[in-house]
Amino acid sequence: MSIAELQERIEVLERRLAAATARPVNTVPLQQAIEIARCLACQARGVSEEQFSSRCRTEEVAWARMVSMRLLWCHTGLTLREISFIHGGRVHGTALHAIRRVPDRESNDRIFRDQLARVEGDFRKLTGYEPLRA
Repeated sequence: MSIAELQERIEVLERRLAAATARPVNTVPLQQAIEIARCLACQARGVSEEQFSSRCRTEEVAWARMVSMRLLWCHTGLTLREISFIHGGRVHGTALHAIRRVPDRESNDRIFRDQLARVEGDFRKLTGYEPLRA
């Protein structure tokens, strides 16, 4: 590799680093962001906090948990294991399933897509967390 190619690669990396560090600083602590994600998901799906935290597996409760997991995965940088632990000590496969199912349903269900867009917008406004993952 020539010096000119190395310099070009360095410039590209510097631009990427500048873009990555230009993100606004999160305005709330992580624990508060977790609670906000939980509350917004419960509100959007019509589920109580008690149901959300229980072992209940009804469709609406399961979708509320999945939306919360997806929000946390996309916006906080938490690992699947951490997200699963936060949601009742479940295995990381549960979070993986959630982050895959939410986009599938979003692409097929207009009402769900609109709800999810509102929830994500509210999450960003309330926490200052911007998406880190798609």
